[in-house]
Amino acid sequence: MIHSTDTKPWYQQFWPWFLILFPLAMIIICMGLFYAALKQPISMVKKDYYEEGLTINKNITEIKHARELGLQAKIHFPDDHHLQIELRASNPNFEMPSVVNLQFDHPVNDKKDLSFDLNPDANHIYSSKEISETDWQLLSQEKHWYVNLQSTRNGVIDWILQGEIKETNIHELALDAGRG
Repeated sequence: MIHSTDTKPWYQQFWPWFLILFPLAMIIICMGLFYAALKQPISMVKKDYYEEGLTINKNITEIKHARELGLQAKIHFPDDHHLQIELRASNPNFEMPSVVNLQFDHPVNDKKDLSFDLNPDANHIYSSKEISETDWQLLSQEKHWYVNLQSTRNGVIDWILQGEIKETNIHELALDAGRG
């Protein structure tokens, strides 16, 4: 009977390294993913999700108030760098606010959210100040936005109209409290 003995040490053998390679590769990949998750957290997951939920519940009251007032708004984009809003109400007791706030919320990246305060003219058409080139490009190039038009009274939100944009280069948007 012939006995063959391999006299090479284990670290010079093929099989130990082959068996170590796959677990080692997985450890390196996991460490890379962990590092990436720490450096770039997903903005869709809010740190204050509980307070965000409370805000949503509070907004329901303001949306109902807009419905009671029969509010409708048309947002016009007459030219680059300006916004105009025509606001109407079916309730005769409605008082036109002195300022309305128009928010464009990006569905994924909250760093892209935009907010504009608009003041009325003599014809009750709310107009924005000139919008910066950067904000205007972002607004016109992004395809999806959640839109909130709101008014505050005594530091508290009085009513909210909501809508959604799902296309680029929009020229007009209608918000209606009766729909939705």
